[in-house]
Amino acid sequence: MLQDAASATLSTCEVLFNEAVNGAGASLTHSSQLQSTNTHWTGNKASQLGAALHAIDSSAVSLQSSSLSHNQATDGAAVFATDACVIMLDNCNVTSHHAQVHGAMLVSGNAQLSISAGTVSHNTGEQSGALFASDDAQLTMQSMVCQHN
Repeated sequence: MLQDAASATLSTCEVLFNEAVNGAGASLTHSSQLQSTNTHWTGNKASQLGAALHAIDSSAVSLQSSSLSHNQATDGAAVFATDACVIMLDNCNVTSHHAQVHGAMLVSGNAQLSISAGTVSHNTGEQSGALFASDDAQLTMQSMVCQHN
């Protein structure tokens, strides 16, 4: 867990098969920052929110050339972001997640999600598969594929 403006950098890592209530892979609060390159976030389970990544309270996450796959949560199996967080995924694959309610990515509360040059596919949830955005969330997608969700 990163909190109180903490920061971390991951490069060529694997974040595998962790379990928690929220953010089994990483949980960020209070303006914390995470930068990750060539990292695999796989098989993490959260009983509530954001199995791979859980970001609240103005935190920021930047992933480049990474994959998020086979994570499970009630909401936002790959990414859960709220409270003015900024999430940037560049050349990342977000695949095969399962959420009980809202699928792979849930963004709300004035959070921002930017996805470029990646693939979002084969994600499931009862109310949404790939993405659920609400409460003034901002979404930007470019040069990416979104299929079979």
